[in-house]
Amino acid sequence: MHLVVIAAFAIVRLLAELDVSFSSRGIIAAGAVIAYLGGTMALARLGCVQSVKNLDANPARAHYRHRMTRLLTNIWLLGGLAGVYVLGFGHWMMTGPPASLPLVGMLGAMSPFVAAIVMTWVMEYPMHRAFRRRLMLQATGDGPPPGGPLGIGQYVLFNIRHELLFVLAPICMIVFFADALSLYVEPALSPETAPWVILPAMLVGMGGVFIIAPVLIVKIWSTEPLPPGPLREGLTRLSKGLGVKFRRMLVWNSGDIIINAAVVGLMGRFRYVLLSDALLRRMKPHEVQAVFAHEAQHIAGHHIFYSGMFVITASLAVTAVGEALRMITGWEGWTLELFTLVLLVLALLFVFGWISRRLERQCDVHAAATMGQMLSEEPAGKISHEGAAVFAIALQKIAHLNGMLPNKRNWRHGSIEWRIQHILTLATGEASTRRIDRTVRLIKLGIWLALATSIALIVVLSALQPAEASGSLALL
Repeated sequence: MHLVVIAAFAIVRLLAELDVSFSSRGIIAAGAVIAYLGGTMALARLGCVQSVKNLDANPARAHYRHRMTRLLTNIWLLGGLAGVYVLGFGHWMMTGPPASLPLVGMLGAMSPFVAAIVMTWVMEYPMHRAFRRRLMLQATGDGPPPGGPLGIGQYVLFNIRHELLFVLAPICMIVFFADALSLYVEPALSPETAPWVILPAMLVGMGGVFIIAPVLIVKIWSTEPLPPGPLREGLTRLSKGLGVKFRRMLVWNSGDIIINAAVVGLMGRFRYVLLSDALLRRMKPHEVQAVFAHEAQHIAGHHIFYSGMFVITASLAVTAVGEALRMITGWEGWTLELFTLVLLVLALLFVFGWISRRLERQCDVHAAATMGQMLSEEPAGKISHEGAAVFAIALQKIAHLNGMLPNKRNWRHGSIEWRIQHILTLATGEASTRRIDRTVRLIKLGIWLALATSIALIVVLSALQPAEASGSLALL
């Protein structure tokens, strides 16, 4: 859902740049919004009914149908949003009186999409209820049974916090900053100097958002400090041994829905380690330590920083390609903008997905090595049988307790089965962390080279065609 929210913002931004609208009549705009919301409700309801019907008899089929109907719903959410925009509602928000204030026009244009997503969660609530009850019936001896289903209000609020506001909050901060530059700074600059001021200012603003956004996220996600005790002391010693710094370890209050951990934040002062309530309740201390060691490697490897760097680099690279095509082919208008947007989406889907899975693999390998050091005093960086087994069991347990299919593919992490097989294979061959560390170093070097190349191309193209260079910069 996070990618869908980002794509919705990109669609509205692109249509605003192209100034596309096929109607200015209020009744047509209102009808488009009503049809959009009604179609969303129908698709979500259909998917929920089909999934619940097959959940007990054929769970794999139920999950498959749920994914397919969710895919169709997401396509409708994005395509319908574009339709609502061009039929007048979004266009008026982005060009009418609301657009005279930073962020207001964008929020107005996005409001049908936000309402549609909330309706989707309301329609899908029976699926959540059936899924949680099935997990309770299948509870094993791995501790107390998982939490029961949330109430419908709690469920919708949970999704708003974790699926919507998690993305919406930082993007709104970036859009507010970009709109303020466009409304109040750019008009005071000449066409020749505007790109040299606006682009660096946007990069600084985006960097600032990445730094301070975690402070908002830990509030949005309802967290509290991890209470003192043996677990906290053990995790503190482990973090010092790994040389990682963060502001605080927090309990992630998910209503016993999430069994996982996360790291948010680029800098130590604004970085937090989150351990979910269900993880602490359902996992053994050494399994929690294994999960923590995985998250600690995200910090040690500066993965959040390089993930953000890739997004910025991809945006700059697409901007450079767009400007080069403008000069070489003479492309203008929606064809060029659509082409560059598709390039950016492909880069995020395939290149970023591949990179993210390698970063996760590095964390898995280092977590297994760390547990080997703790349990059997293996040399640093070596993958022992004991360490690999502990981490593999922790992964398997997380999948089981979350009701995840082991072979279910994941864009950013890879499937649980894929990850476990890799760790156990390394342990069998008595391997170390050196190979994956070398791969990640090459990835980081590639990001820096791509960033430098993209900036150099933009500078050269701006110098060759300064009056037109600002056109594609709106993609940022």
